[in-house]
Amino acid sequence: VNDAATTVLMQDFYAQLQLGKIASEALKIAQCNFIERGVHPYFWSPFALIGR
Repeated sequence: VNDAATTVLMQDFYAQLQLGKIASEALKIAQCNFIERGVHPYFWSPFALIGR
């Protein structure tokens, strides 16, 4: 997993949590942000949410 991409994904994820989103929605939004930027799935698809 690419370190730089992980940093951006996690920043987006935690920003969404700060806005009150639940974890699953926050991850979806963070991943969709990558899709909108045209980032290849290699950089964002390895992430999965398990648990709450």
